[in-house]
Amino acid sequence: MKTLIYLKQTRFNFPASEVFQWHCRDGAFERLTPPWQAAHIIDTVGGIEENGSIVIKTKVGPIWIKWELKHEGFVPGSQFRDILTKGPFKYWNHLHEVIPDGQDSSILEDQIEFAMHFGVLGNVLGGKKVKNMLANMFSYRHRVLQNDLADHQEYSGTSSLKILISGSSGLIGSSLASYLNTGGHQVSRLVRSRKGMKPRDIFWDPHKGIINVSSLEGFDFVIHLAGENVANGRWNSNTKDKILQSRVLGTKLLSDTLAKLKTPPKALLCASASGYYGNSGDTLVNETNSLGNGFLPMVVQQWEQATKDASDAGIRVINMRLGVVLNPRGGALKKMLTPFKLCMGGKIGTGQQYISWIALDDVIGAIHHIMLGCDIQGPVNIAAPNPITNAEFAKHLARSLRRISVLPVPAFMIKLLFGDMGKETVLTSTRMDSTKLMASGYRYKFGNLGPALDHMLGIQSRHEL
Repeated sequence: MKTLIYLKQTRFNFPASEVFQWHCRDGAFERLTPPWQAAHIIDTVGGIEENGSIVIKTKVGPIWIKWELKHEGFVPGSQFRDILTKGPFKYWNHLHEVIPDGQDSSILEDQIEFAMHFGVLGNVLGGKKVKNMLANMFSYRHRVLQNDLADHQEYSGTSSLKILISGSSGLIGSSLASYLNTGGHQVSRLVRSRKGMKPRDIFWDPHKGIINVSSLEGFDFVIHLAGENVANGRWNSNTKDKILQSRVLGTKLLSDTLAKLKTPPKALLCASASGYYGNSGDTLVNETNSLGNGFLPMVVQQWEQATKDASDAGIRVINMRLGVVLNPRGGALKKMLTPFKLCMGGKIGTGQQYISWIALDDVIGAIHHIMLGCDIQGPVNIAAPNPITNAEFAKHLARSLRRISVLPVPAFMIKLLFGDMGKETVLTSTRMDSTKLMASGYRYKFGNLGPALDHMLGIQSRHEL
């Protein structure tokens, strides 16, 4: 059988034992899955240490493909293999090897030996394309690993922490949970369904005021991210009530419960939003600016006020005013990708409204920094230091996708289709100042939009390690 080989090597300024151990922790698969590649774990038996197995499904176009893999050849601190037993390739053997390179550095080597179906013809027709896909994927994987290890090394003196997350199934929460787990912390989830609960999960029902108070004892940090999506369609009175209550009721219940604990957490990090400022035009707004006008500013104001019980009890409370979080897996960017890929994307309205964006990588990095690296409290803007106009955003996205951006969307059409929702989201201009976060010592991974989009969409050229 004729096989092909793809090899990726990267030097890390971390000991081999540390790099290898990272791969052994829960969340490693999720952290290493590129955001442009839909992939989910269906089942696992054992782990890489026990020569276990894993079943995953990946999406290619509209088709979901199942992979059944067996872990073999585990050598502690050194290597393991993933062998395909059933799936889209005739043969697939992925060797993960970490090679010491001095006392405090190592080389990570990913070597994949594979063969396409239909023999030599399959290799000739599909081999090059597969290698190109692997090059994009492993450039991303090694970059993420480099960044994550650097983040966790910065607080290497910190022991394993107990951290509770609400909204853990969302875009931010799921990525954050994997990031913290691979950093060696113990993550528990607040969940609203008893179905499929894991051992560390804690059930709650914010609308009925149900939460087990004693189960919240002993957490070092609580991160509250739950809330109804504000941009799923036109708003009516029922939709607005769901948006408001999903934020206020849950936050009030959690804040009140934490305030009553014998051993409260060191901090409560609660999601908030740039919507606090409303339509601020070209004005650069910081945490001292007054409340804007409209439905969303009112929601954010009540959302932040709902944390008062915790702050009154002496808990450090941080209201994270998040900008537009960018990642192909969800949110605004996911909705934009299809029209832009079809060359049907363009500026919205005048295109002069500012977008205070932030890459998902920096959201979870900022949350980690706020927990362990500073004493910030109260409201804090979490957005990239370089907000740009909607027209500029459209040009950057088209460039990263290798497409043209020529079809503007008139403001009247947005108002006609989406009413107040469109008016208060995509047509609103918010230019956030991130000085408070930067002054606390946070260092952005992606301060400019072009490199951020290239990273999350799998464009290698500007980011090779």
